[in-house]
Amino acid sequence: MNKIFVVLVFGLVLLGFVSGVSVDDSIYEQFDNGAEKVRVLVKVNDAKVSKGFGVSSSKSTSVEDIIESGQINRKVGDYVSAYVSKSELEVLVKNGNIESVDVEQTYYTMLQDSVGIINASSAWNLELSGLNLTGTNHAVCIIDSGVNYSHADLGGCSSSEFTAGTCGKVIGGWDFCADDATCSTEDDDVMDVYGHGTHVSGIVAANGDIHGIGLGTNIVMMKASNSSGVFWTTDVASAIDRCVANASVFNISVISMSLGAGQYTSYCDGSDALIASSINDAVANNIAVVVATGNTGGAYLDPVAGISSPACIENATRATASTKADAYASYAFRHSNFPDILVAPGSSINSTVVGGVYGLSSGTSMATPMVAGAIAIINQYLGLSGQTKTPSEISNILNDSGVILDDSAGSGYDFSRVDIYSALLSLDVDAPNVTLVSPIDNNINLSVNQSFVCNATDWQLANMTFKIWNSSELYYNETKNLTGIANETSFNVTEMAEGAYSWNCFAADVLGNVGNASNYTLTIGGVSTTLVSPVDENYTATNDTNFSCNVSSDVSHDLSNVTFYLWNSSGVLNYSETEDISGFSNTSVFNFTFVEEGNYSWNCFGVNNGSNSSWGDSNFSLIYDTTVPVISSAAESVSASGATISWTTDEAANSSVSVSGGSWSNSSSYVTDHSVVVSGLAASTAYSYNISSCDRAGNCGNETDSFTTSATASTGGSSPSGGGATTSSSVVAAAVVPEPEVFEVSADEVSGGYTKILNRNEKINFSIFDSDGERHLLSVNKIGNDYINLTIESDPINFKLGVGQSAKFNLSSVDYYDLMVKLNSITSEGAELTIQLINEPIEKVVEKVIEGDIVETVRVVIKNYFWVVIALIVVLVAIVYVVLKKRKAKKLKGSKAKKKNGRKSKKAEA
Repeated sequence: MNKIFVVLVFGLVLLGFVSGVSVDDSIYEQFDNGAEKVRVLVKVNDAKVSKGFGVSSSKSTSVEDIIESGQINRKVGDYVSAYVSKSELEVLVKNGNIESVDVEQTYYTMLQDSVGIINASSAWNLELSGLNLTGTNHAVCIIDSGVNYSHADLGGCSSSEFTAGTCGKVIGGWDFCADDATCSTEDDDVMDVYGHGTHVSGIVAANGDIHGIGLGTNIVMMKASNSSGVFWTTDVASAIDRCVANASVFNISVISMSLGAGQYTSYCDGSDALIASSINDAVANNIAVVVATGNTGGAYLDPVAGISSPACIENATRATASTKADAYASYAFRHSNFPDILVAPGSSINSTVVGGVYGLSSGTSMATPMVAGAIAIINQYLGLSGQTKTPSEISNILNDSGVILDDSAGSGYDFSRVDIYSALLSLDVDAPNVTLVSPIDNNINLSVNQSFVCNATDWQLANMTFKIWNSSELYYNETKNLTGIANETSFNVTEMAEGAYSWNCFAADVLGNVGNASNYTLTIGGVSTTLVSPVDENYTATNDTNFSCNVSSDVSHDLSNVTFYLWNSSGVLNYSETEDISGFSNTSVFNFTFVEEGNYSWNCFGVNNGSNSSWGDSNFSLIYDTTVPVISSAAESVSASGATISWTTDEAANSSVSVSGGSWSNSSSYVTDHSVVVSGLAASTAYSYNISSCDRAGNCGNETDSFTTSATASTGGSSPSGGGATTSSSVVAAAVVPEPEVFEVSADEVSGGYTKILNRNEKINFSIFDSDGERHLLSVNKIGNDYINLTIESDPINFKLGVGQSAKFNLSSVDYYDLMVKLNSITSEGAELTIQLINEPIEKVVEKVIEGDIVETVRVVIKNYFWVVIALIVVLVAIVYVVLKKRKAKKLKGSKAKKKNGRKSKKAEA
């Protein structure tokens, strides 16, 4: 009998091992309906290998050995996702390592004026530590179908940029469904082929033609669905785990999941244990997991009958959808057993799509990323303000600060629609910023009636309190209520006793945060010093400058003296002078002659005979500048009826142009790039113009030039322009411009020296004493600040002269210079030139080769003896003439004598 009992017990134990595996009935239903393989989730429990009475079952076979190669999708913890046949299932059921075999749950995607509805744009204007609250430096980890990271609003990155980690918006991710079908392979490219994830990503963080809720937020994408938008449990759980593992790398503070399945009226952690475990791990790491509550469809037609999984997991942050009119969306799941559900717009939401443009979608899928983006902004502020909140605390804050939407006709519970701005205000721990405006610190004032001005800024000002103390106690205080984010308030105090005071302002916000500045001091009575002239930040080109300051004393004491101080830009004292003064008010003038250009500061120090003293409120600055602005890059862009004249200066200067009688100027605008539009001109006409630019000290640079308008109307032509500010104005000039004048000059005038003021394109037509009597034309091509460009046109010679420079030319001989041209000066009237006849020998250079390679240059002066030769020739001709004349006279005398002798001979013969 005992043996039979033992055998029976042993058999029951073995039966327990064989029949203890839980198998989902729907698996057999799928086989009965013709399925060859079913995707299942196998839970492995090694503890079942050895249990009960110390008796072990037969050695178990691993899951990998049972299931056909290539059919295992993923292992997550104690779970294995795999495709199994009916025969493989039967073997699994008999395996002692297996606790359960279930159909692997599938989830489906839950398909911008909304930014304003939830007050995101107001939140963006809030600032802390110099950063606007847009989610900057935070990331949302999105578990979806991928993202089109090449979309301009989502970073505009290439595949290589994304995989290299250099994309500016989508900064990381992983693809758990690289095959886009069964999700059995993985890779590092999260490009979206379905579209849902791209739309969701744009709602979170788009920054371009449309703005996401957290436009400064980064995206980390976990692609976990196939190309039909289907997710499996193990892929979703693995994606959550990867978000958590990389949270510190990408600063992930929230996970967004727009997916779900089924409908539940209570927490469903037991039904989705794998995902519940991953969500709990994320929340334990202070990462909120926002999940869509689900949409009506299929067998689930009642939106208030429950919410989908995994939104029903206890630690999830649940999001449902409203319309843009703040009504619940007709499709949006919600239930009164989940009072922490957050509401956000989900209907007709415009966002990014795969094709690189934009599209509308509706669903709790759209509401979920809005809540996720809001949490990213809140986490940014919490970090900047030194606060820490758990995901459940943040959810409570969003609920408490949101807009309550009536759902009495639906679920019976009124949920809260998210208002990011109000949520941030409720978290405000920062004191208002307070600035004391006037009177300035350390002020000495003779008036017993004073007005104190304070400025305060904060997200939500409530009031400001003014306090002033004398040497022993609080002298006066007053509080004024405030509203808004910035306020400047004044407080008036009258009949103040003479003496020393300190004062301050204290601003409070609606949450009781109080801020104040450092105390300022004020003395009523004593001595007050005021700087009169030159005004502060003055520019001057005058080296001999007067400085004046006024010193006043209370009537109890006469004035004693005042001292003037002048420092250079290095803070070194350049000059000081003390003057004795008397009475109760005195204005003193001090003179100083500047030698060096530069920046200077000055002040006065007044003293009365009661040993009271004071400086001026602050040093005044003065810039001594005698350098003329250099004009360059002058250019014209012409049309038939006008022109644009542009130029640059090497320092900020005003602009002035005169064109044939018309003028334009703007002395109040100091820029380095200048542009003036001239209109009302005649077509095909030559015009000359003068441009002038003066700096703040009154130093002026000038340049002349000309242009010819085009024959027909021009439709384009823009003026050249450099970087920086540009002055642009217009002037109407006379339509007819006379031709440049030609001045006729005789050789006698040139011989004695001819001086003339010429403008651009004007000419001197002159001649010199040469053998040909040739005339020459001297033309002024361009006049600069300190130079001119000229041409002598008889045998074209182009040259440039600086002010005070001269040049010599040999126009009629290779041996001597016969003309000198000198530039005397340049004024606003033009260039003053002198031309003069000269006669100077030309020094010629002769090269000598000495000892092979050594070349010496020896100057040999070849003098010209032209006039000496002429004189010698004249003398020689005269001598020849005299000699010839004498010979002729002698010959004539001899001839006469011979004739006379002949006559005598004939007489004798007779």
